[in-house]
Amino acid sequence: MKLTPVLERPKAPAQNADIILPSFGSPNALQQQEVPGPTAGEDFLNHTETGQREQRALVLNTQEAQRPYVCLFDGCSRSAGDPARMWNFRAHIVTHMYPKRVQCTQCEPKHTYKRSNELRKHFRQTYAGVPFNKSVHQKIRTDDELIEELRDCGFQCSECLTIYSNAEEVATHFRRIHPRISWDRSMHLVIRTSDIRQEQVSEFEQYQVVAQAMEALINVMRFQQNNRRQNQPATNQNPATLQ
Repeated sequence: MKLTPVLERPKAPAQNADIILPSFGSPNALQQQEVPGPTAGEDFLNHTETGQREQRALVLNTQEAQRPYVCLFDGCSRSAGDPARMWNFRAHIVTHMYPKRVQCTQCEPKHTYKRSNELRKHFRQTYAGVPFNKSVHQKIRTDDELIEELRDCGFQCSECLTIYSNAEEVATHFRRIHPRISWDRSMHLVIRTSDIRQEQVSEFEQYQVVAQAMEALINVMRFQQNNRRQNQPATNQNPATLQ
């Protein structure tokens, strides 16, 4: 049984008349990481499995110098100079992903978020007094589901970029999730043309490749962190063991 949302919600973001479609970005061609980007006449999306293995190998083989680790997505300057921060670096990857993977199972039509903590906040504000149950109220969508949505759904909310299959779902979603903003179909309904859908499917596939390279980079950070721990001089040893 669906829950009834409460009326009071936090103030929605100020509306923006300029609709900016999301862009995933491409690999960041930074010297310190030497991750290969597309060569002349080569489409980055057409990397073979062998090419992806070679890319990951190059990442692994060029990290010996004491240089900061920088996000591989084009235009992103996020870095993690300390391998101990690798888990924060992994959490950062999701900021480049679109569409959003985490879905509220109680909202109808659906509403999605990038992170689970954002969904928990939404749920507690929208369904006040109802204990949040992650196994019941949250769905993590697969890559195949995200690609299907990008390919088949032709409408979008201009405020949060959530994608829907018809305009009525966008209107219902908007009035429920963004109640502080007066619904204006001409401003808040984005029509996703076939060209836009094809482009964003390609961008998501590109995101998948870069995300794999990021995971390889994180593995390097983990390897170096373990090496540092093993090479640290032992402390608090019993003096008798040193004789």
